[in-house]
Amino acid sequence: MNILYATPEFVTESEAGGLATYIYNISRILSQKGHRIYVIVVTDRDDYFEFLDNVYVYRIFVDISSLDLKIPGIIYREWSKRVNSKINELMISGIKIDIVQYANWRAFALYRTSIPSVVRISSDLPLWRAAEKLNFDIKKEYVCTTATDYLEDIALMNADAVYGPSIVISEIIGKRVGSNIDVIESPFYPVDDRQYKNVIEGKYIFTFGTLKLMKGIKVIGDSINELLSRYTSIKYVFAGINGKWINENGESENALDYLKRSAGKNADRVIYLGKLKRNEVCDLAEKSEACVLPSLIDNLPNACIEAMASGAIVIGTRGASFEQLIDNEKNGFLVKRDNANELIRTINKVLNLSIEERYEIKCNARLRIDNMDPDKIANETINFYEKVLKGYRISVNRNYYKLLIEKYNREISGRTV
Repeated sequence: MNILYATPEFVTESEAGGLATYIYNISRILSQKGHRIYVIVVTDRDDYFEFLDNVYVYRIFVDISSLDLKIPGIIYREWSKRVNSKINELMISGIKIDIVQYANWRAFALYRTSIPSVVRISSDLPLWRAAEKLNFDIKKEYVCTTATDYLEDIALMNADAVYGPSIVISEIIGKRVGSNIDVIESPFYPVDDRQYKNVIEGKYIFTFGTLKLMKGIKVIGDSINELLSRYTSIKYVFAGINGKWINENGESENALDYLKRSAGKNADRVIYLGKLKRNEVCDLAEKSEACVLPSLIDNLPNACIEAMASGAIVIGTRGASFEQLIDNEKNGFLVKRDNANELIRTINKVLNLSIEERYEIKCNARLRIDNMDPDKIANETINFYEKVLKGYRISVNRNYYKLLIEKYNREISGRTV
């Protein structure tokens, strides 16, 4: 099969996150199985090269200097036009493409080609935006409110089929757009070398990833002083980007300052290591007493997968995708969202586990991630593609689709779409 991935990021570029890692992993295993893979990535220059055997990367540069940036969503539209123009160019040149997979982020499927296409969900703007504010309520229905929101949902409904790694996120988006969204987890490749030279001395609790409200930094702040006061020999170690948000006073606040202030007299045991390499993070997770990842919402988080694969004891949040990975008290622990008291009780339980209990949970955690074996996920992905090629199509809420287009047109009233 000849498969093309259209993406706003890839591991060959300076900006590469979880989406880039996913495309790299799935391309690697599919190419090893004999499939030919093409990757189109929007970046800062036009280029072409063979990245791996049977994996070919086309970099494209989208010049937005002449665009009227006052037109809502104009950059998303231009990205999609340029990406799909490139796909058409490849077909005209004689390159056969059986199926195209677009990222839902940045609405690349907006001007999709005639080739059978799927969209993989990696984020959700309305939900992610709400989770980055104080007082996030998962029970509320977060609908599209901006031009970019509209375009991402329109692009998603333009595809023949949609899938995502998270049951929770797939259900939320599926309900909004009236679509049956399939679920296929991401392939996982374990890190080969976990050795980290600057090992933290003594016992510590570990949190890593982008330190921001969506990732549960507020609830960590609400619990950190009590924990460190109770366990005077334990440090709390953080790694990742030091995120920011607007606090109750309307002021910008960064995660590290907030955590230090919340820890009070224990602030000297709040350790921040910055952004680390994958092997360093995995080593720190494995040697931690507990890996605390209390996200408010997430899309089957890579942080949890990496930590469990490393043999860490993970504490995650109910209703945020973690329950798809964690069987409570069997291979990790689950707590209520944004509940400091339950988080404290659960960390206390983990810190008091026997050696035998810790060993069993760590082993079970690794076994769960073994189920995300690349070969298994590759087969599921190809089966999904073949189903689409045989005529499988999503059902969408056409009234919602028309409503989004009407809302977008109103936003750009008086301008040409």
